[in-house]
Amino acid sequence: MHNHHEKEVKNIKVRVRCPECRTMFHARMNRVIHGDAITCPTCENEMHFHHIGHIHEHETVADFIHHVEEHTSRPHFQLD
Repeated sequence: MHNHHEKEVKNIKVRVRCPECRTMFHARMNRVIHGDAITCPTCENEMHFHHIGHIHEHETVADFIHHVEEHTSRPHFQLD
């Protein structure tokens, strides 16, 4: 299934919370949803988020951003 919003999220940044030092920082949404390595700028902890979901499951980009930020603010549920 193709969603016309997929290209819109390419450069959007979302809030991420490091589970080690609890620092909040921004990371590119594209890297978060694909499970790429994201490094905390404070403690250099490397994180990989999984099972975030897909944009086609949401009506708007804003809904998807909210969904991603809910998962990355509690990373202990989503880390590898």
